[in-house]
Amino acid sequence: MPEVLECWLHGDHVGRFERQTGRAARLVYDADATRVVSLSLPIDAPAPDGAAEHYLRGLLPEDPVALRDMMRASGATSTDTFELLRQVGGDVAGAVQLTAPGSEPGSDPDHEPLIATTADIGARIAGIKARPTASAFAGDWPLRFSLAGVQAKFALARIGGSWYRPDAQTPSTHIVKPGAARNKHIEAFEARAMDLVRRAGFAVPRARVAHFDDQSAYVVERFDRELMPSGFSRRLHVEDLQQALGRDPKGKYLTSPADAIALLRRHDSELAYCFVKQLAINTAIGNADAHAKNYSIMLENEPRLSPLYDLVPLGAYPQYSQLLTMPIGSQRHTANITLKDWNALAVDCDLEPDHVVNIVSDVNQRLSSQLEPAFGEFAARHSNLGKAVRQMQRYMTRNI
Repeated sequence: MPEVLECWLHGDHVGRFERQTGRAARLVYDADATRVVSLSLPIDAPAPDGAAEHYLRGLLPEDPVALRDMMRASGATSTDTFELLRQVGGDVAGAVQLTAPGSEPGSDPDHEPLIATTADIGARIAGIKARPTASAFAGDWPLRFSLAGVQAKFALARIGGSWYRPDAQTPSTHIVKPGAARNKHIEAFEARAMDLVRRAGFAVPRARVAHFDDQSAYVVERFDRELMPSGFSRRLHVEDLQQALGRDPKGKYLTSPADAIALLRRHDSELAYCFVKQLAINTAIGNADAHAKNYSIMLENEPRLSPLYDLVPLGAYPQYSQLLTMPIGSQRHTANITLKDWNALAVDCDLEPDHVVNIVSDVNQRLSSQLEPAFGEFAARHSNLGKAVRQMQRYMTRNI
């Protein structure tokens, strides 16, 4: 008998993930299914090899330590993908929910969300900051959600002015990312980078540095949630680019701009130019670590790119590689990039070069005009951020 995860979308059963012993998972859609779970998992065509397995892995943390902590906190018996998602698949990225056979998400009429006090949240933040290798799932907080990625972070649900612990019936609405002590002021730097992009007129979720007791953390609203009149939130269908390509999340640094653009053009040529705009923003702020899981596609109706997220100006942290995960033409460092390189990227990806160059020039002009309002005196007080802002300004000026 195969192992099974029942798959739900907006509360409707759409299919089941199945896995035979020794074989990769596959998604079997219901006969009446009309909406895809992933662009890599079409209803009426074969999926790429391994796509279903990679999609599921993309819903879980990548760090083995985090997976072990998740196992203990959720009551799972192993770190196997199916086993973990049977426990935490009720609240993951997007609107997909995964359950064990015979169970439904949100089926308990007497369910009441568990409140998360300021002390609870502060203690969790302090625990993560106290251990550089800490997982956000360590400790005695019962776990009923999953966040992908490597960085230690956790989810909360905001309902009627109070914080709650998310689960299958209580969608998380915010992500809390405590900054590591070795990356001084990173919480504020990321919040200000988000503010820069917002001021320039581009879509980003609301973000800020929040305080819980004597602890601080970067807190960002989930763009894959929609507040309803009831005060609860509705899940929105989304996946990251690595999932949409059907690729293993471990290979997120191997996905190129050409890979992303080819995928998006198959669905809507305008999406490719939207991706160029987001790539131009990440390049301009020196977010060298912007890999394929830092771009997402909303699948509510017609595919569209999600707002930008995880905007970290890595120029403020020279201990990390400054080489771009996604090169522009043949260049991997912003200090060397000119509009000629963007033109080369357009040619390589079969895009209209003048259109690409105009997009990049517009992005840089708009961002450059907001550097002072967004960073201002804050950059002057912190030399590492000040240096990063000057690097941004030089790049933007050169590429207008």
